[in-house]
Amino acid sequence: MWKVSEWNKKVLYTSPYLSVPETKVKKFLIVKAVKSTLSDQNAKVRKAVLHFIRRLLSSGSVENCAEWDMVAYVFHEFSVSTSKLAIQEESTIQTLCIDILQCLDTSVSGMTQVLWPRLLEYVVPAQYTGTLKPLCRCLRELAEKKQQEGEEAACLDYSGPVKLPTPQGLLARLLVVASSPYEREGHGCAALQLLKALHYNIHAAVGEMWVVKIPPLLQYVEGNTENSLDHERWEHMLLQFLRTSLEMIGDSAWSSQISLELSQQMAGYASPSKEKSFLYKALGTSLAVCQDLVHVKSQINTFLMTTDYTEAPEREGVISILALSAESHLDLTLNALQEFGAAMSKVKISGFISHLKDYHRGKRGKTRSTLMLTYSNVAVHAPKDQLLSRVEADITGNILHYYRASCQVLGITVTNKDMYLKLTLIQNVTEISCAILETRDSQEFEFSYKQELLGYMLDFIKKEPLDSLASPVRYKAILAIEHLSKLKPSLTLEENRELIDQCFKSLFPLPPLEKTKEEGETAKDALHIQSLYMRSVEALGKLMKTLLEEEPTADWFQEMFDLLRPWFSSEKEWERERALQASTQLLTAYQETVNSTTQETFNRFGSLIGLIAPYSCDSLATSRQWVVDCISCLLCIQGQSMNLGSAAEELRCLREALTAPDPEALFQASSKMARVVSEYFPSEQATDFIKATLGGMLSASPTCATAAGLWMKIILKECGDAMLDKVPDILVIIYSHMPTIQEGSLKQFLVEAVSILAHRDLETVISSLLGEPLPIDSDITELWRSLGGDPLLATQVLKILIDKIKTPTRQEGRITSETEIDRDWAAAEPLSATCAIFEVVSALQSSKAVQELLPEFSCSPAADQPNPRTRDAFAKDKQPEGIPKRPTTY
Repeated sequence: MWKVSEWNKKVLYTSPYLSVPETKVKKFLIVKAVKSTLSDQNAKVRKAVLHFIRRLLSSGSVENCAEWDMVAYVFHEFSVSTSKLAIQEESTIQTLCIDILQCLDTSVSGMTQVLWPRLLEYVVPAQYTGTLKPLCRCLRELAEKKQQEGEEAACLDYSGPVKLPTPQGLLARLLVVASSPYEREGHGCAALQLLKALHYNIHAAVGEMWVVKIPPLLQYVEGNTENSLDHERWEHMLLQFLRTSLEMIGDSAWSSQISLELSQQMAGYASPSKEKSFLYKALGTSLAVCQDLVHVKSQINTFLMTTDYTEAPEREGVISILALSAESHLDLTLNALQEFGAAMSKVKISGFISHLKDYHRGKRGKTRSTLMLTYSNVAVHAPKDQLLSRVEADITGNILHYYRASCQVLGITVTNKDMYLKLTLIQNVTEISCAILETRDSQEFEFSYKQELLGYMLDFIKKEPLDSLASPVRYKAILAIEHLSKLKPSLTLEENRELIDQCFKSLFPLPPLEKTKEEGETAKDALHIQSLYMRSVEALGKLMKTLLEEEPTADWFQEMFDLLRPWFSSEKEWERERALQASTQLLTAYQETVNSTTQETFNRFGSLIGLIAPYSCDSLATSRQWVVDCISCLLCIQGQSMNLGSAAEELRCLREALTAPDPEALFQASSKMARVVSEYFPSEQATDFIKATLGGMLSASPTCATAAGLWMKIILKECGDAMLDKVPDILVIIYSHMPTIQEGSLKQFLVEAVSILAHRDLETVISSLLGEPLPIDSDITELWRSLGGDPLLATQVLKILIDKIKTPTRQEGRITSETEIDRDWAAAEPLSATCAIFEVVSALQSSKAVQELLPEFSCSPAADQPNPRTRDAFAKDKQPEGIPKRPTTY
């Protein structure tokens, strides 16, 4: 094993005494001795040398001490150790190198002459990237010193003995470094500060602009952190800075050279990495500014031909280059893509096996997908005034050509099961739609491919599995449809119904989110599934809002709600929950689009309240809370010209109350909510409300059906006086539902509803009941008995019924109608009243009323004229047994 000589040991460890006056005369000899060890590979020797150099460079004077050799040694050792970082000692050496450079004091006597401009040699080479922060700091200080000495001193001699990087090379390197500003303890800011100091040596035309533009860039970085920085915005700011700089320079040769420098530096960055991704974009920007079309086409063709399309970073890189170059060279870029595609199609793959291998390995498929994405990215970046003339034949047409070709094996079209290919076409549709919408004439432009692309998107959604949520295809396809639906030609109502209905069918039946998350193998999988679900729901909300914006009418809103309606009665609680969430989204969209722009009366309040309110007692707490959100939105729509006062705050409190698991607590909270709504209930929509509520009783769960009954009772009680003109219609609705609602506690709600109406308008209720055909059935019998069992109503009911018996006799001579119906009705009413009296009397809680009215009974014609139909009219169905216990009335 090699041993360090005693002389070398002595020399290496004299470094602490280099600043002692009596040893200064020996400094030259000491340095000379150390130089003889610079080629030694022993780690201990290398560390000792570095310690010596650190002491030497901070000793106050470095003249005649082989200063540059010492500095160069530090960079050399850093480069050597970079490839051996797995070894602990090498990591220590690299840290020591950085420490030396950080402590390098440019104010030490003779240091400026040593370091300027030779330090620039280490800026561009990739192996010195880790030194850039202290390196840029030193170079900035040196450049500022030289500027103080005058313009001539500060100006670099690029043709001199020192091999300096070109101005284009420096600009390219420092901008790419700045694209990741927080890497390596924040070397991005140091790179920008150096650019500002070197502005005169980069190009005279950019000096004033850089002095103004660079400080805001620095402030943006310093005002953020690595987590808060909007990286996309930051890249855009740097690319705009590069473009503005190249435009001010205004030299095609200069722009061509920077594109070549960017190409050469590409190999120095890891793949994938943010720096390399930015480098591709910077290259595309430089080509966009360059006016040497021969050079631009050559560069584009080179990247198209040499890109490894099996590598994702390279695919993304070539897309960036062509898309950004299209900002100024649309025709050239599209022609280059066309020529490359034509050349690719001429490449023959011999043999059946070779063809299948190529298909399965995906090399050709990846190339086609890359071209598809390139075309849509070109559309995004194309000049807006040139896009519409090229977007169909030259862009969308070629995308569909490559898509169809990718769906073929041996010339036979097969079902596309390739998720990557689906996502590619979805991205194409989204980007092209957005690009068209940003043009000035988008609303006059008829996109001929709209129907075909919508068909593909719907097909993707339909084929997504309903038992799992593993890919982003579903939500991205919905978003693509949302963008595409904004384009002309407009879809028909039926086509829009198909779009939204298919989205409901694709999303609502998915298994519960918790169950789906459990299927993930890791916590990361669960988070991914949750993210996919949330994005799918958000996409659905955006689609509904867009479709409303395209057709801002209450009728179209109702059409969409009708598609949601069947999901409310689903036996699966998670499907109901999703339908209620979608209802909230739809109502919010209506409020923000149709309702905010028109002053029309919202005539669907009653029916929607009747449909939604019962689910305030649904089995899922989230469903109950969505109901509150729906009702809050409905109140805002209904009360747009009113002051809602404390209603909003009350609903917020009730939203929390509806999280309780106890049914009684839920019924109480739901009833309170009904009273809040009653203050704003439009009486003219009473019949719509009753229809929807009773319909909910038939299809909802027992608790929701009970909630429906409670809401019906409360609204009738609180708003009954305003609904007097609607009483006959309400009674007809109630009668029609009684045969189908036979469960005891629910049927009692209907009986009580009739009783509530009778307290408001007894004459109308009695006339309506008497109008029911004979013989009276068990439902009408129950209603008469409920009136008889009400102490406040019984006497009045009997008086009216007796009067009904007397009236036809006294007015017999006045009947002028010759119709059979009128004659039958006139004859049947006394009989109906007689039957009703029997039922009312049988339910009386006291005989006092009968005694008081006995004289009236004896005077009635019916008392002396028994009718053979009476016996049948009095026939009643037996009372159902085992009626469940009624819930508490709130």
